[in-house]
Amino acid sequence: MALRAGLTIQGDFARMIRDESEALTRARGRAIVDTTKLLLEGYRQAVRSGTPGRRLSSAVRSRTYRDGAEVEAGIVFSKARKRTESGEVIDLVELLGRGETVRPKRGRFLLIPNPGFARTRSGGYSRRGLNRTRATLRQFVSDPEAAKDIYVQPISGGRALIVQKKKRGNRSTILGVLVRSVTIPKQYDLQGVFRDVERSFPQRLADYWTQELSR
Repeated sequence: MALRAGLTIQGDFARMIRDESEALTRARGRAIVDTTKLLLEGYRQAVRSGTPGRRLSSAVRSRTYRDGAEVEAGIVFSKARKRTESGEVIDLVELLGRGETVRPKRGRFLLIPNPGFARTRSGGYSRRGLNRTRATLRQFVSDPEAAKDIYVQPISGGRALIVQKKKRGNRSTILGVLVRSVTIPKQYDLQGVFRDVERSFPQRLADYWTQELSR
């Protein structure tokens, strides 16, 4: 024997449920917007505390997504994405937030260009000079025999220098260094910021729901 029951919600009760549902939807949207802003500012502050200047922190951005008039989701992301010599894309904000030991994926060594070779008189770096150094190093790696003015000089710790002889005089230039790995220390704590903001979301949602119901 099957038992079927039907329930029809009418009148004030139906209106109350509808009003509460709509209030919750509005409250959720407000909570998402505020939480996204709070996470954005928290990430930017963390990055500023661990790195000099504001350039890297300004690469942290946020975005909210709507379904019609209602906010459905929010994200915080980084635009500080760089492509390495091997073609791998890394996020600098994320990398410095977790720390990492980088090892070569192919071969035995990492080739690190010498940024000092591209320094300008004002103390900064010349992008053109650094790109020229990288191009010279790539040419040396692809065909060492053709680059007769460049040689490898072993140094301590299993490392080696890539040195270019000057065409005139006895001076030489260090173009880069070969290392077996590079350890990038953690500069700031993004996970801690995320956990703090995440814990605050339920209370923020409840507060906004109460405000929306009282309208």
